[in-house]
Amino acid sequence: MKAQYLKELLKCNYTVADHGEYIGVGSSMCHDLIKLDKATMKVSYALDTWHRGKECLKDKDDTVLLDIWNKLEELVESGEIKAILEENDIIENPLEVYYEQAGEVIKTYCSEYGWPNTTIEGRLMYENDHFKNPIDAAKDGLRDAELGITGYKKLISDKLEELNKFSDRVEFEKERYVKLKDFMYSH
Repeated sequence: MKAQYLKELLKCNYTVADHGEYIGVGSSMCHDLIKLDKATMKVSYALDTWHRGKECLKDKDDTVLLDIWNKLEELVESGEIKAILEENDIIENPLEVYYEQAGEVIKTYCSEYGWPNTTIEGRLMYENDHFKNPIDAAKDGLRDAELGITGYKKLISDKLEELNKFSDRVEFEKERYVKLKDFMYSH
């Protein structure tokens, strides 16, 4: 996705990035204040509790976010958003950057390191998940995988303990049932 190009078109100081199923325009507090769903091409506002759409922004008198919303709708309507989503940004002096995904160290490029910058594919970069060298990306992936293994083992253990409690409870209820049935037949 051409995140840097889209940011220029939107004329905003917010981050603009590809978040998989949607494009997010946001800040350090909320990465998707304005969201464009890639499947439906619908625009939404994160703080729109009552699902009122643009009206919510009009009520808040937030002209900056309303302008972003309108520009995204314009790009969808003109069809220009399709090329923005399908192509990568063009960077004059690309810097190598690496991240780990599903056990693979991925090499990509950016114009500047660190948050709030994006890769040529539109991924928002953070100092703790995009690195200047592949070894640091691999080390981060290893640390994350170790934490995942530990966390999921604990979760499995907790769930097994919970299942054992339920099994014990089933046995208790069976015994109770038998006792009550015996009582009923004896009276």
